[in-house]
Amino acid sequence: MPAARAPRLAASPTAPMSVAFVMQTLARMGGEDTIVVEEAPSSRAMVQAHLPFTHSATFFTMDSGGLGYACRQLSELALPNRAHGSLP
Repeated sequence: MPAARAPRLAASPTAPMSVAFVMQTLARMGGEDTIVVEEAPSSRAMVQAHLPFTHSATFFTMDSGGLGYACRQLSELALPNRAHGSLP
């Protein structure tokens, strides 16, 4: 397993909000098994810097550059879990 990344400096709230602040806030709100589907390649560095992906199948990136990929992908990820009565 790779070594843990060094902690990032905390991002401060600004107007408008920075990508770093949004990602650190999402990281605080989510759990280890939170699923992220990213379709904003310009923000990928901040996503990877602030969100701790420690389990497989928790980070998915866009497919062939099309907007709207995330909605379809999240729907497909949620379907297998419906049989168990929960969403990811």
